[in-house]
Amino acid sequence: MITFTAPDWVGIFIGAIIGGLAEIWGISNPKVLLKLSKWEDRLFINCIAIAIGAGAVLLYGLSLLGVGFHWGIKPLYVVGILMGGLLFGLGIAISGYVPGTVWMALGEGRRDAIFALLGGLLGASTWTVLYQTSAGQWLVNTLNFGEVYLGGKVATNLDIGFGIAIAWAIIMFLISYYLPRYKEGKSCIYYTNPFKL
Repeated sequence: MITFTAPDWVGIFIGAIIGGLAEIWGISNPKVLLKLSKWEDRLFINCIAIAIGAGAVLLYGLSLLGVGFHWGIKPLYVVGILMGGLLFGLGIAISGYVPGTVWMALGEGRRDAIFALLGGLLGASTWTVLYQTSAGQWLVNTLNFGEVYLGGKVATNLDIGFGIAIAWAIIMFLISYYLPRYKEGKSCIYYTNPFKL
């Protein structure tokens, strides 16, 4: 097994590629996510589907070739995740930003992103304090099913995991290709292709 810690420039390089594509696609505009919440614009779903599909194949492909990964599977504690998801979704619906796009928007000079950033920091700080209390532990320990794996666990056959990743990627790419961005419109790929003249 090949194990090493990648230098910082690798993360910066990959982040620049992802950020550049996201900027080309315009997902730093809060209107994109606000329209998604009303199912009027499905651009963001397209972007996420492409990232998930490509990421799954890359992750399991490298693992199959012998590159060691810290999978970092988090425990599935249903009550806490549901409550956190509801609050996170509410924040997205109000602000139109997710943690990644808020930094892009700040770089573009969007002043409303400051409030989204402050809200995110407030939420993270609140959870940090709450986690140490009995209420926080109740959220974590109630209906906690531990680490749930579909592949990548120690002694799991990575050939099977890679096959599942390819099937999953095909599904994600088909969604991004056929899902119309707007109602009765063309697919997201047509509108978001950065190389289209």
